[in-house]
Amino acid sequence: PYVMNNAANFNGVNGVRFDGPAANAGIATFGAADVNGDARDEIFISGNANNNSRANSGSTFMFFGRATGWSATPYDLNNSTNFNGTNGVRFDGAAAGDYFG
Repeated sequence: PYVMNNAANFNGVNGVRFDGPAANAGIATFGAADVNGDARDEIFISGNANNNSRANSGSTFMFFGRATGWSATPYDLNNSTNFNGTNGVRFDGAAAGDYFG
């Protein structure tokens, strides 16, 4: 059995780990059909109480599917380089209390 909090168990082929301080991160997590037209399915992770300079505005994180597989290193939801339009996109709630995601 895998221990879910041990990143060493996920090598990018058998699983992937997403980390970050996004409040309620993972309250909804799902794979989606290809959104960006590259023939690879995307992964969405919501953090509906993430703050983004606006209390409880919320965020949804979309990671684009990978042709070369995922990294064994956990992906940080708070690292903007993960959401540069090439790797993925982060959607934020517009106002405090939106709980977007």
